Parts: sequence; C-alpha cells; structure tokens
Amino acid sequence: MRGGFWLFLVATAALGAYLTVELARRPEAQADVLRLGSGAYLMLAGLLLAVLAHFLLGRLATVTRPLAALAAGAALLVLALGAALPALDDKYSVKALALELKARLLPADEVTTLRAYYQDLPVYLARRITVVDWKGELEFGTQQEDVGGWMIGEAEFRRRWQSPNTVYMITERENLDWLRAQGLPHYVLKASGDNVLLSNREPAS
Repeated sequence: MRGGFWLFLVATAALGAYLTVELARRPEAQADVLRLGSGAYLMLAGLLLAVLAHFLLGRLATVTRPLAALAAGAALLVLALGAALPALDDKYSVKALALELKARLLPADEVTTLRAYYQDLPVYLARRITVVDWKGELEFGTQQEDVGGWMIGEAEFRRRWQSPNTVYMITERENLDWLRAQGLPHYVLKASGDNVLLSNREPAS
C-alpha cells in the first residue's frame, strides 16, 4: 500500500504542476477557469479530498473511514464536473447553434462548417455535414475513401453557397471577414461563444 500511496502523491503533484504551467502560459485556459466559476473550486476541493483520503489510507490501519472519504472526494469531483462543465458549452460545443439549426432544417438543405469540424454537430442533427477547407483528424479517412461529396474546397463551396439551394454554415466569428472578402452574402441567424450560425438565404421575417 505504501508504494501505491507515494505513487499517487507523485502523480497528483505532477498533474498539479502541469496544470499550473498550462494556466500560466495559456490565457484561454485562464478564461476557461473563470467561466467555470464556483465549479472550479468544487473540483479542486474534490481532488484535495481524494488526496487527503489517500494520505489517510497510507497512515491508518483501519481503512473504513479513509475509503469513505476517498469515495466522497470522487463523488464531489464528479458532481462538480457535471455542474461546471456546461459553462464551457458555448466555447467547446455547438449545441445551442445545432438546436437552432435543427428547427429550421428541411431535408434538401445543406449544412456546412468552414475550416473546422465540430464533433457534436452530426450527432445533434443526425445527418452528414459538409466540411469546407479543412481536414484535421479526418485526413486519414480521406486517404481511405472518396469524400469529395462532403469534404470540399473553397471553389466548390462558393458554387454551392451561391446556388439556389439553402445552405447553412457554422463557423468561427473570425471567418466572417473571409466571407465578406469573397463577396459571399451571408445572414447571421444565431451566435454562441466564438461560433456563429449563418445562411446563404435571408431568413423569413
């Protein structure tokens, strides 16, 4: 038990050091902590309680109480995660935009993303998404099968966007400048965090 006790403490210390360095060098990580609010303190409390429980496990012969403390710390950490992480939805999830889009979608409409791929979007919409000017983690798949119908470049995107069909797009706000520079008309339907939902058709009033 002693070996596991010290291994746990070393691993916890290493994790704490890593998180401290990441917070110091990444302003966006600091912003995420601020978004979490009190949830960040609850997660820290759960982690510290788990460490304390493990310390007691290494010191006491009777393990019933330390085990209970360890379970309580783990439960607190899980509850804190469940309560706090939704605060990051606007930044790391497109759920709000997907729900707005789902209410508007018709079977013939096309949904695109520009220079990004949102893993949760196909799940919320239950349909395939057209990815524009981006490969990322999907690059391996592009070498195994023909993806030309739904992974397209800028030229094909312009053709589809300017067609008579209704095309929607979810993308980061910074890409609005590119759309304007290309002379592509677009209408903002909803914004959430760093992302926006657009259409090539003016919404009905």
